[in-house]
Amino acid sequence: MAHGVRAVTGLELPVFPKRRFQHGAVREELLRQRLPTQEAACRRQFLALYE
Repeated sequence: MAHGVRAVTGLELPVFPKRRFQHGAVREELLRQRLPTQEAACRRQFLALYE
């Protein structure tokens, strides 16, 4: 988007690195306490709720 704005208006927009929502929503220590460390465990829990 920043590239298009620059091309049309000549204005520079700040561009920040992409981050996952999970990175920064809560402290990492709390995240590790609440979520399983293995992706497969997360998938099993999700499927148990919504399958």
